Amino acid sequence: MKMTLKLKYISAGFLAVLLSQTALAESFKFHQDHVLGTSFDMVVDAPNIQQAQKIKSETLAEIKRLEKILSTWSPQSEISKLNKTGAKTVSSELFYVLKSCEIFSAKTDGAFSCRMDELIKTWQAAEINATEPSHERTQQLALKAEATVITLTRQTSSVTKPIDFNFNIDGIAKGYIIDKALQAGIRSAQGQGLSGRFGIVLDIGGDIAVHGLIDNAHARVGILGVNAADNSAPVETLVLKDQAIATSGSGKRDLKVGARSYSHIISPFTGRPQLKTQQVSVVAPKAETADALATAFSTMGVATALSYANTHEGVETMIITAGGARFTSKHWKDLTAKTVKKSAAEAGIANPLPKGFSVNIAYKIPRINVSDYEYPYVVVWVTDMNKKLVRSLTMIGKQPLWVEENYVFWRRVGRKFPAMVETLAQPSRAPGQYNLVWDGYDQEGNPVPQGEYILHIEASREHGGHQYVKQTLNLGDDIFEAIIDSGDELGQIDIHYGKDH
Repeated sequence: MKMTLKLKYISAGFLAVLLSQTALAESFKFHQDHVLGTSFDMVVDAPNIQQAQKIKSETLAEIKRLEKILSTWSPQSEISKLNKTGAKTVSSELFYVLKSCEIFSAKTDGAFSCRMDELIKTWQAAEINATEPSHERTQQLALKAEATVITLTRQTSSVTKPIDFNFNIDGIAKGYIIDKALQAGIRSAQGQGLSGRFGIVLDIGGDIAVHGLIDNAHARVGILGVNAADNSAPVETLVLKDQAIATSGSGKRDLKVGARSYSHIISPFTGRPQLKTQQVSVVAPKAETADALATAFSTMGVATALSYANTHEGVETMIITAGGARFTSKHWKDLTAKTVKKSAAEAGIANPLPKGFSVNIAYKIPRINVSDYEYPYVVVWVTDMNKKLVRSLTMIGKQPLWVEENYVFWRRVGRKFPAMVETLAQPSRAPGQYNLVWDGYDQEGNPVPQGEYILHIEASREHGGHQYVKQTLNLGDDIFEAIIDSGDELGQIDIHYGKDH
């Protein structure tokens, strides 16, 4: 379970690629919802779309294979079946993950734990009942989890545990799956003879791993602010070189007990939602490591987390405390790249939008149970009243080669747009739910003047329907809200103009 830095509406699932014009390789982007309970985004730098699609397909196949082993949400998975027994011989993959859980628990002095299932379920029940469990009860459960005797026997790949004890490996499994899926993608590329002439950025719900180069450069990954919109400009941009990043923190997976909201990260020390941080981002050589440490650093305290990062090679972190203070490890600054926006004065705009005003758009892609269902390619953009492009807000989905001659965006705009980053790091989000924001800047980073604009939203599927809607935006000193009813491809669209809300 992960999150991002001011990221409530995070751009971490939004992949925007600056397409290369070289003869050797081009960047192709893919998007799919409902993968590991969240979103899947991938950028593949390869000579052609056929090779990129094969890399993507084999990456997804590995994810699906491992999901059958490691998903705690599926009653038919291997981990779920183990949880129903007291002793069992398990697959090498499950044994490795369980062993890694115990190793990271030892390395972090108990700040990371895969023994939290009973506590997690206790807090989930508290959400339903709107009644907070007592401190005494949660402390007892935390001590019980720590004291549980578990035996992992490597020679026989067997696990022995109390029959009423359940593992919860969600804090590490996604990172492990990302690592293995990235390896599958690399094998696919090498099997096609690509050797070093390819690059991959794999993003599952905001946890990201990078291999090779994208457009002949190292991948740029943006970190969104706490509770930021899915397409918000990143508060920081990192340049990753065969590295991974995971972010944990406040967001859509927070617990809500009665009128109070809590972090979804439960402290192994107290059995209660952690109160120390808003968001933690960790860069590490492997996604498994980044995943586990982003959770551990959220509970162990800033000083201890920074000390850990500063004494472990390849680990860097940025921590935003509950009070909003920002702390980074010693070499975090070596990863960062600067992003720049123009001021109204620099752009020569006399009447920009009021300070703090933006256009917020919330929409959902419903899951449709059709045998040949393909997730829609969604494009959201803003034009002036003469249909001239002002800002491309998001393009998600598979590379839409088949729609370029047919639909509104490609007919009217008909070109690809440069992007500042390959992907954005964020906390995990509910599948199919998107929140976008237009901050009042155009495609070149200039603030726009007040006036009328048109918001365009288009969704289309290769084996299905097409939906195109537009809404006039009157951007001035007054706030407004608009609702676009559900259609064939998109759920209800809510639009709000005003200060961030």
